[in-house]
Amino acid sequence: MSVPVYAASSIQATIAASYAAVHVGGNGSPRTIGSAVAFDETHVLTNAHVLRSGGVAVTEAVLVRKDGTRAKARVLARSDRMDLAVLVAPRGFLAPAQRVSAGIREGQPVWAAGSSASGPVSASGWISRTAMNVPAFGPGLVARMDAALGFSGGPVLDEAGRVVGITTALRDVGPAGLADGVRPDQPRPRREVFLISIVAAEAEARRLITAAR
Repeated sequence: MSVPVYAASSIQATIAASYAAVHVGGNGSPRTIGSAVAFDETHVLTNAHVLRSGGVAVTEAVLVRKDGTRAKARVLARSDRMDLAVLVAPRGFLAPAQRVSAGIREGQPVWAAGSSASGPVSASGWISRTAMNVPAFGPGLVARMDAALGFSGGPVLDEAGRVVGITTALRDVGPAGLADGVRPDQPRPRREVFLISIVAAEAEARRLITAAR
């Protein structure tokens, strides 16, 4: 699924301003492990499972914008309710992303931002379930798209470049998968992607930030 001309500028603008790759690890050579998205001028959201190195929780990470600009960030809090963590970055390093509060529908096209060894990458797909609660991950929704491991913690966007959810878990299902309101002749990504709902993530982030003060 290509990005429509009318949507491309909004999606690209959000990725350029609000997205970052997350690097963790020591010994002077941190490695790309996942992705993140700006919540406000200083706080950044990612998956809690991204902030681990060698099976051990880390207390800081390096954020890398699409243009290659880097900044250190510290882990402010990890949720015990969902796979979510809040980082504190230098003020203004990333711009807060607009978020969707309602109206998500099955079959709605979406685009995800992620990281790879060669730099930022993206994937496209559509929403296949608008509500699912997975105890290990939290409340969310499901999309069909060929995202990869470096997408964890990163934003999934609608056509207006607004955040719908945060990529959290992947499952290979083959081309059949779930009924989702998409034409049967349309190519079908081979993965189901569980997204923490941005509505749930926003509420939990506010709770964590308040508790950390």
